[in-house]
Amino acid sequence: MTQAWKVTGQPSREPITVDEARLHCYVDADNTEVDSLIDRHIAAARKQVENDAELSLITQTITLTLDEFPANGGPIRLPRPPVQSATIAYKDSAGIVRTLAPAMYIVETSKKPGQISLAYGQSWPATYGQVGDVIVTVIAGFGADGNFVPATLRQAMLLLIDDMYEHRARQIERVTLAENTTYWNLVGSEAMKTYS
Repeated sequence: MTQAWKVTGQPSREPITVDEARLHCYVDADNTEVDSLIDRHIAAARKQVENDAELSLITQTITLTLDEFPANGGPIRLPRPPVQSATIAYKDSAGIVRTLAPAMYIVETSKKPGQISLAYGQSWPATYGQVGDVIVTVIAGFGADGNFVPATLRQAMLLLIDDMYEHRARQIERVTLAENTTYWNLVGSEAMKTYS
């Protein structure tokens, strides 16, 4: 079963505020000239932590596209937990786009990765037989703001933000920075958990 996913709805806010990042990087509160730079560092750090931990930190929309439903009634595995909710649209055998009734499936948010399983006695419907016949819209993330994000992942972001800010000239020169084992310990501690 071929599947691909992408973030189609970016978070409306970041887990770390510019003020928090400025404080962590020892930048004076009066120095607002670097706010846009710090803002870009925050977004880059979130994306890096999400990629490394294979998690969604802040509420965002992910679109998962499959060519068909899983064989033999198997589950649909969802990317980037924690999963908050999911809906399914598909092209039926006549090529008409339909929304699958939520009563037909169960969104299992406590599994990592999250998954969608058929409800008892249900089966996946027939599809049109073309690429991208099944579209799953997933709402994922710990919550709408940084208060919901585990402290370990917020701290990992702050380490990256500080590194990017302090070494911004070296990064432009493409000098490889030393790996930060603290960062990997923080990210790894959350990446292995199961979320509900």
